[in-house]
Amino acid sequence: ALVPSAPLNLAVREINPRSITLKWDSPAEPNGIVLGYTIMYTMEGESDAQEVSTSNTTGQISELRAYTEYSIQVAARTGIGQGDKSEVLEVTTTIASEYDDML
Repeated sequence: ALVPSAPLNLAVREINPRSITLKWDSPAEPNGIVLGYTIMYTMEGESDAQEVSTSNTTGQISELRAYTEYSIQVAARTGIGQGDKSEVLEVTTTIASEYDDML
């Protein structure tokens, strides 16, 4: 059995100092019923990826470091397993203001 092809058109919806909201399109070839998606992200200088699961074609990664670059990919999941990863999206969080640090 085949796993899903890569999700398409991974893009940013919103960037904050501590979080990034993403959107993407479902795979052209799901090869089954897509149960959800896994967002994988790696902070610059790190080798270990963090993962977040989401049930639809949007998601947010949070507790990030301000003004830092992250490499982000997404993959679909079916009953067979995780599919191919999307292209890598490089996103830099925004600079935190003093106000943000007070929250």
